[in-house]
Amino acid sequence: MSGALRIAARRCAAAVPTILVVALAAFALLEAAPGDAVDAYLAQVGGDAGFAAELRARLGLADSLPGRLAGFLGRLASLDLGMSAAFARPVVEVIAERLPNTLLLMAGAASVAAGLGVAIGLLSGARP
Repeated sequence: MSGALRIAARRCAAAVPTILVVALAAFALLEAAPGDAVDAYLAQVGGDAGFAAELRARLGLADSLPGRLAGFLGRLASLDLGMSAAFARPVVEVIAERLPNTLLLMAGAASVAAGLGVAIGLLSGARP
């Protein structure tokens, strides 16, 4: 294996623990928040306790904490981000729809920051 491939493989392997920590932190924040997705949904559309219990069972929110964590990590690993309650579409579709504009804004901001940084650096270097 060439040196570049070895470095890339090492970097990818080093990224796995970081991704796992970020996923666990996101899960912990969602669990620490008051209420759950069913409460938020029922606040918009209304419903009784039986309907809430059925929704929790269907969404897997009635499982134990380890069960919910395993389901969360499994769905995340398969890129199943669920359905958007606001748009009634899969979250992956919503992200994909907005990704081109996000990348365009990001590239523009990076270009302006790099241009200003180079210009200010040149001015600073010209007058030590």
